[in-house]
Amino acid sequence: MPFLIFTDLDATLLNHDYTWSEAEPALDIIREKQIPLILNSSKTLAEMHGIAQMLGLTTPIIAENGGQIAIPSNSGSNISLEDAVQHPTLPYLVVTQTPTRADILSYAHQVRSEKGYLFSGFADWDIATLCQHTGLDAASAELAADRYVTEPILWEDSEENFTKFAIDLKSIGARAIRGGRFIHLMGLADKADGMDRVTALYQKQFPENNYQRIALGDSPNDEDMVNAADIAVIIPYGDEGHRISSNAPKVILATLTASAGWNESILSIINSNH
Repeated sequence: MPFLIFTDLDATLLNHDYTWSEAEPALDIIREKQIPLILNSSKTLAEMHGIAQMLGLTTPIIAENGGQIAIPSNSGSNISLEDAVQHPTLPYLVVTQTPTRADILSYAHQVRSEKGYLFSGFADWDIATLCQHTGLDAASAELAADRYVTEPILWEDSEENFTKFAIDLKSIGARAIRGGRFIHLMGLADKADGMDRVTALYQKQFPENNYQRIALGDSPNDEDMVNAADIAVIIPYGDEGHRISSNAPKVILATLTASAGWNESILSIINSNH
């Protein structure tokens, strides 16, 4: 059975120290069986490019919560995206959704000033502060700040005001979605949209394949993705346990966190189908 694996990164494939050592056995099987592994994260394309290189991936990347879809321009694959443009510095052909980060920031900062909402985000912080909030080193923080369609923020106000702020964002076709560490200000495209579009690319290239989609995630911003999958894998988030659910045809609740839970779940799926 041909699989496509779509995975979140933070607290799913990646541990909190940004390593994935416990997932190596499953990653080895994926490489051996040539199962496409597609990274689908709130991270930027610049960040995910480095991770993809270390993992040895030449598959598409879904960045910034579905806001960007990128195809490696030197992968040798016949997969192509309409309306894609060459990224100015990275070896990818990219489609970027709207509204852009600049549009979202302009409006979010306007209503923050007008209504007194209390929040701060990547655009407000220098690199040292960004490192403090993310746990990244300076070079990695620079990559995390290279955003096109999303803005991660820390909400420092009441839940009542957060609801009002979310309503405000709808007027420009944007929304606020809770992730693992941050709330993400973003457009209407999400990880499920990115998964659908990448699936269509594979299905067009290999029409004989009846792909089964595996999606792995741990946070509310993964919920649409795992709901749209054939097999959903929910990774527990530390001591909080499973923070999301899924109505996918098959749901696996991993018993271990982060890369260890990712590893056990993928091995279980592959071993039960081969």
